[in-house]
Parts: sequence; C-alpha cells; structure tokens
Amino acid sequence: MKTAFPLAILFLFAAMAHAQTDAPVITRAPITAEEKSAASSADTSTLDDLRAQNKKLGSELALAWKENDRLKTFALGQVAAANQKAEAAAAQTFTANNALFQRQAELDAKNKEVATLTAQLADAQKAAADPAALAAVQNDLATEKQKVADIQAERDDLAQKLVQAQAAAPIAPTPTAPATTSESPDLQRQAADAQDKLNMSLRAYTLLQNETDQLKDTLAKATDEKNSLAAQLNDSKHTADDRQAAINQQAQLVASLQAAAATDAKTIAALHDQLRQMQNLVSQLASENSELKTRLVLDAPSPSASEPSRYAPAPAPAFVPPPTPAAPSPADAGPRTYQVVSGDTLAKISKRFYGTSSHWQQILEANHNKLRDDKSLTIGMELTIP
Repeated sequence: MKTAFPLAILFLFAAMAHAQTDAPVITRAPITAEEKSAASSADTSTLDDLRAQNKKLGSELALAWKENDRLKTFALGQVAAANQKAEAAAAQTFTANNALFQRQAELDAKNKEVATLTAQLADAQKAAADPAALAAVQNDLATEKQKVADIQAERDDLAQKLVQAQAAAPIAPTPTAPATTSESPDLQRQAADAQDKLNMSLRAYTLLQNETDQLKDTLAKATDEKNSLAAQLNDSKHTADDRQAAINQQAQLVASLQAAAATDAKTIAALHDQLRQMQNLVSQLASENSELKTRLVLDAPSPSASEPSRYAPAPAPAFVPPPTPAAPSPADAGPRTYQVVSGDTLAKISKRFYGTSSHWQQILEANHNKLRDDKSLTIGMELTIP
C-alpha cells in the first residue's frame, strides 16, 4: 500500500505534464514596436486633445457658472428693487387715489354749494331788479301824499272858514243869530270830518312810509346779500379751480406711477429672460462637458490592448495561429442595422462594429433623423450602421 500510493501520484503528474505539452497554445499575434509606437502616439495625441478640450470646457463652464451666479445675484437684486419700487408705487397710487376721491367729494360739495348760492343770488337779483313792484309802491306813496295834501288844504280852508264864522258871530244883529248858530255846527262838523279824514290820511301815509322803509331795508339787505353771495361764489370758483388743479396733479402722479410700475415689470421680465438663457447655456455646457468626459474615458487606451500581458504564456515554436482579420472600416463595410440593448452607447456600438470608439460621430450622422445625441438612445431602437 505504501508503494502503490506514490506510484499513483507519479503517474498523475506524468499525465498532466503530457497533456500540457501536447495541448496547442493559442496566443495573440505579437505587436510590433512601430504599431505600438503609432498607436501610443495617436492615443496620446487624442488624449491630449480631449484633455485640452476638457480643460477648455471646464474653464468655460466655470466662467459660465460664475457669470450665472453674478447674473442671478444681479437679477435677484434688480427683482427685489423692482418689487420694492412696485410696492412703493402701489402704496403711492393707493394714497393718491384716496386723496383724489376725497378731493372729488369736496369738489362735489363745493359745486352743490356754488349752485345753491347761485340760485339765491339769482333770486336776490330778480327781487332787486323788479322795477314794476318798486314803481307800484312809489305810485301808491305819491297818491297817498297827494291825498294828504288835499285833505290838509281842505282842512286849512275849513279852519279858515270857521275862524271867519266865529269872528262874524258877535257883530251880527239879534234876528240873524239863530242862522249863525245853525251855521257854526255845520262848519264844526265839516271841520271834524276833515280832521278825521286828515288823521286817516296821516295814518295811511305813516303805514305807506313804514312799508317804503321796509322795502328800502329789504332792498339794501338784498343788495348786501347779493354782494356777499357774489364774493362767496368767486371764492368757491377759486377753490374749485384749485381743487381741480390738485386733482389733475394727482391724476398725473398716478399715471406716472403706473408707467413706472409697467417699466419695472418689463425690466423684471427681461432679467428673467436673461437668467433663463444663461441657465440654458450653462446646462448645454455641462452636457457637452459630460459628453467629452465620456469620450475621454471611452477613447482612453486600455493597458491590455496597448501592450501584451506580462503573464501570458510564451508561444509554442511549433504552432503559429492564423492572422486575425482586421476590423472593417466604415468605407469598406456596407450599411447594416443594429438593435440597441441596455447599457449601449454610440462609442460602444462603434467599438463593436469598427474596433474603435472614434466612429461614433458617423453613426450619429447616419441616424440623425432618430438621434440628437448619445443620451437619446433607447432600448430596442434600430440603428443604421454605415
């Protein structure tokens, strides 16, 4: 048993060694120094270009972000200032409208007062300028004066006759005394009647005189009231003109404030448009920068593709593998179709068909009616491979 076990182990190692020597070794064709140098130079040049573009786009993106922050801060400041101006303009407009309403109410009250004073003045002028009533009163007064004068003349005449009769009574003879006595009472009655008429005429004259004095006082008061109303009317007109001028000024102020508010609104809208444009530009630059980074990662040379592995087994001298056919170029290969699967990008599809990821732009141009960029790929989409 002790000798059989080592012999089995020896046979096992011998079989393994025989299998390793008889099995064909498949290795890749060695890469020449010129191919390696050319590929390294091309990859280095492409990598340098992509790095320069990436650096340039990074600088532009940083400047765009800085400009975006500056414009955003400026726009926010302008918007805040415009909002403050709009609020102040709205407050001033509200105050001006209130003042305008108050002035309008005061103006209406003054207009009503002016209308009342004008009506009163017209009535006073009508009463003062009525010549018919004044002429009638004056005619009545003249008539009464004439009556008084006539009655006074008649009284004087009767008094004179009475005196003459009294003077002639003692001288007359006795037989004629009864006739004189009968004549004196008649004269006395006539004198009494004349005195009564005179008293009545005097009372009528006094009443007419009082009425005339009252009419004169009324006329004087009407004249004074007319002058006062005229003065008040002029003052009211001046006040109304001043109020109307103030209302016009308030209306102009309201119009100017509304125009300023409209201008501020247009400025705010323009700033919003500029901010939106800058944000779109920043988003576009960020997208281009991301795409360039993706291209830089995809186009970077793989260590396994640029140089052979140090741990690959040495090629057997008795076996030479057939040469690998070169990948067809876009000019040699005819148009083909490919269905997009999960994880595909234009660079990966280019590497699948052409052996390099640098022909992704040609695939994009061949499918420009379906694709806008690398991000618009969808699973199941059928692409034309030129």
